[in-house]
Amino acid sequence: LPKHGFVRTKPWRVENQRRGDDYALLTLATEDDAATHSLWSHSFDLELTVMLEADALDLELGISNTGEEALTFTGALHTYLRVEDIERATLEGLGGVAFRDCAPQPREGREQSAQLAFTGEIDRIYLGAARPLSLATGCGTLGIAQDGFMDMVVWNPWAEKCATLSDMPPDGWRQMLCVEAAVAGTPLTVRPGEEWYGRQKLYLA
Repeated sequence: LPKHGFVRTKPWRVENQRRGDDYALLTLATEDDAATHSLWSHSFDLELTVMLEADALDLELGISNTGEEALTFTGALHTYLRVEDIERATLEGLGGVAFRDCAPQPREGREQSAQLAFTGEIDRIYLGAARPLSLATGCGTLGIAQDGFMDMVVWNPWAEKCATLSDMPPDGWRQMLCVEAAVAGTPLTVRPGEEWYGRQKLYLA
């Protein structure tokens, strides 16, 4: 499969949208087709529901197995968050959690810091990290919670790698941090006719 899989570049359609005085909701959908079958043989329906409230953003990803065989998958929400200055941001709640680090060299370890600070490139999968986190962004504090997703990916390319990314400005690394709800360490299996849902909530803390 291509890096990060094939869904991130796949067209989606609007299935549902509605709003009230204090919320807006949008549901997007996509499914298997000839292009996905050339990469992955399974049949599926995907839905991504986004609900925006005054002080919170909810993201829910659902996968339905519409085929006749069990399907096994990994995935992440690729949640890119704005920070004032990455060198002044801290992420709290990962202390003691095991991780796989892909940058700058692959290694495994366990997070020793109660508050994770950022001083260089980071690309880690935190395994079994389905716990509430707190991100100090420099202009406020963001709470992060998830359900269904077992892992958490934390990523910032830092200056050198950012300069090689065509879809980021040269200094874009300074104002961003990915804190992605993920199924990454151990793939999940969905049997024929069954569904799986995972959710991430971002809220003002």
